[in-house]
Formats: sequence, C-alpha cells, structure tokens
Amino acid sequence: MEPEIEVTLQHFNPFENSSLLGFVEIASDGLRKRFTYSANFNGEFLLLETSRSIHLNELLNVKKTDEEDAHELLHCSTATATAEDGKDLTLIATVWTEINKFCIPIRSFFALFTIDSNLEMKLLKEIQLEDENSSSQVAFSSILPFSNGSDAILKWTLYPNSRPPLVYLLNKNGNTIVKQEADEEEIEKATDGTVIRSSSQDHWQALGFDCGIISVTRFDKHDIPLISKSLKVSGAVSIVQILPNNSNEQEMSVLVSSVIGPATVWTFRHEGDKMTASLIATLHGSQAHDTVCCAALLNDNLMAIGTYAGKILFYRPPLQSHSTYSHIPIQSNLQVLTVYDAKLPILAMQASSPNEITILTNCGIHQLNISLVSDDS
Repeated sequence: MEPEIEVTLQHFNPFENSSLLGFVEIASDGLRKRFTYSANFNGEFLLLETSRSIHLNELLNVKKTDEEDAHELLHCSTATATAEDGKDLTLIATVWTEINKFCIPIRSFFALFTIDSNLEMKLLKEIQLEDENSSSQVAFSSILPFSNGSDAILKWTLYPNSRPPLVYLLNKNGNTIVKQEADEEEIEKATDGTVIRSSSQDHWQALGFDCGIISVTRFDKHDIPLISKSLKVSGAVSIVQILPNNSNEQEMSVLVSSVIGPATVWTFRHEGDKMTASLIATLHGSQAHDTVCCAALLNDNLMAIGTYAGKILFYRPPLQSHSTYSHIPIQSNLQVLTVYDAKLPILAMQASSPNEITILTNCGIHQLNISLVSDDS
C-alpha cells in the first residue's frame, strides 16, 4: 500500500505582484548553491532562502521614452557556466517591456545581470532592438550552457510572438555577446506559433507552443541539432518538463499538458535517422480541476500538477529507466496519490528540495513541506 502524503504550509510570503518563479545556482567556494527566486512586474527580485530583495529596475541604464512610461519585467531565466578564468559565472537573463501611460507596450529590451557569492547583482549587458523586432513582445526566453567548440559558453534564446527566435551567444570571458542568426528549422517553427514553454536536459530540448505543438529535438555533444519530432495536444501548451533518465541517452521522457489537460508522459526515442514518440502514461484526474497550469518534479518518486482551481495533485512518475517503476505498464493511467487545496489559483510551481515545493498564487508565495506518513497499524 502507498504511504499517505502529508502536505503542510511552512511559510507564506505576501510578495506583491509576483509573476515569476524559478531557481538560480550561485557559485561559492567551488560549490554551487541553489536558491529559489521570485520576481514581480516592477523588477523586484527576491531570493526566498535569504529574504534578500534586489530591485533590478534600479540597475538598468535604459531610459524611458517618456517620463510617464514604465518598465515591466516579463520573463526571467538563469544559468551558470565556467568562464575562461575557471570561475563559475551565474547569469540572470531578463526580458522587459516599456508601456506608455495608456498601458500599451511600445518596445521590448533585454538585460543580463550577474550575481556573485555575496548575492550582489550587477548589470552585464543591455540589448535594445532597433529593427522591426523592437516592438515585438517576447513570450518566452531561456539561457543554457553551450558547448559547440567555439568561444561561447552560454546561449540565450528569446522567442517573440510568431517570429523566429533571437539567439545571443556569451563568450568565455563573460563580457561579449554575439547575435546568431536563426537557422531554417527555427524560422519554419515560428510559422506554427509562439514558444511559451521549454525544458532542456542532457542534449535534449522540448518546446511547447501556444498552438498546442510540442517539438522535441536531440543535439549532439557540440549542441548541433540531430533530429526533431513534434506532437500535438488540444489547446495551448502549459507544461513541458523533461523527466530524469539515468540509463539511456537515446531516450527521453517528458511530462506535457495543454491548458485543458489531461497531463501525459511521452517517451521519445532516437534510433538511426528516426525518432519515435510513444504515450507512456496519462495522469488520471489532472483535467478535472479547471486549467492545468504548471508542474514540478520533487524527486524520482513524486511529481505535482498545479491547477487554476487551486488544487495540487501528486503522482508517482513513470520513470521507465528506473527499476523501481518496471512494473508500470505502457499507456497506464497514473492515479492521484493525494490532492492539496491551496484555495487560490496555482500560477507557478518550483521544487525547492526533494521534500519541499514552492507555489506562486496571486496572493504571494507559499512554501509547502511534503512528508510520507506510513500506516504502521
């Protein structure tokens, strides 16, 4: 019999106007320490473990077009890579929009910040677009370690609405950014819709589009695309989360869902010049609590789905490569282990540790503790 899962609220932070949630790894004394962060539209960046708050908008050099205009933070992503001097470089990549007094977006710009072991942040680079993309709204961005044999160590990709992605490469010394032209495949994908979700792991990348397309690509060791395959779900993609794979680099499993659900797990396998996609499991009941909004993988044994109705549903992930789950049949229905009611729409979720989960609602940040309660009777 499965042990009972107990969910308790550890801490609540009424962080105003918070819209973003994620984690950042910061190097200190040769080690990387993981922090959970949240950020709001005003550009306030909060490290939850330390309660340290940094106002990114005060570090910007970009001038407002008009005194009544405002700069709003739309998206944030982080990455850590080893620079030329052997030290780890942690970057926070941000996407901003300038809105006028009528709340109409008039231009987009991007800013890269560094954060050191003392949790001090500095502006590294600002990018202002002067061409036809300058007024395009960026729906999503990602920054990832890059190893194509060149001087670049990080690749920053921005996805404007229905336009080809904008790609920037950061070199090893951490102070030079070079724009890279989108390839033909990326340009072609932009005609299908806009990227709004992304997940990357071990030379695999999965992209989720607002039109319901999920595109999976495998890369070689130099980050050159080898092969891609797509599948279609009903509605805009709300979840794309690659699951750990401990044994087979030719194979990748990904948790996906549209806003209407249900959430499912698919396995993509690359053999020769072909890639196949197989439905492994459906998360039973994930579509029954309003919009499916987000997901978090706590550990090899537990994952969570967050919904707009305020429900968090916990499941066992079907990790086919792990002997613990060898009994799970292909195309099984995964049953809900327990449901936690936050009583507020779940906007974002982040696993802070194997037994802690942080959720974002329109009232603030909730930190939950997850424990197993065995029935010894």
